[in-house]
Amino acid sequence: SIKGYVIESYGYEPWAQILTGAEVDQGVFIEMRNHSDEDTVRLLEATAEVTGVPLERHLSLLGSYWVRRVATTRFSGLIDKYGSTLPALVSNLDAMHSEISNVFLNYQPPSFEIVQTSTFGFQITYRSQRRGLTSFVIGIIEELGVFYGQAVVISNVSQKPEMKGQESVIDLEMRPSSVEA
Repeated sequence: SIKGYVIESYGYEPWAQILTGAEVDQGVFIEMRNHSDEDTVRLLEATAEVTGVPLERHLSLLGSYWVRRVATTRFSGLIDKYGSTLPALVSNLDAMHSEISNVFLNYQPPSFEIVQTSTFGFQITYRSQRRGLTSFVIGIIEELGVFYGQAVVISNVSQKPEMKGQESVIDLEMRPSSVEA
């Protein structure tokens, strides 16, 4: 997904510079498996360096790209199965990730909880054994809003490192796109 995002956003020449800077073997991109966090971090850091765009912004844009180009195409059946609305999908993400765990070896999925806090307000708690991916999750949530025809406005994000990983709480409002936020 990083490769597709970079090439679509910046082109092949910057991608070649990123690969060189990250010192990641291009052969890993033909393997259908989870890739190491170290490779991912090196690629994203090199992307930030080559493009001059902050790492956190790339993470958010990568999350949006992932929904548009991967989730809603390759995993559309799972999305349809687990949620007809954004809150329903988030409520069922743990079950969906459990199903995906049967396919990918050594997959350690994150966990999500969603609580409705007002008519349009929600609080999503994201827990992961990995650190530093909250901006990626925010990009996913915002793009899923587009997918479901909802305007998503994030009002607050709090993050705290855990013994193994991270917990983030994301406060947001979801309204139909035709309604002003």
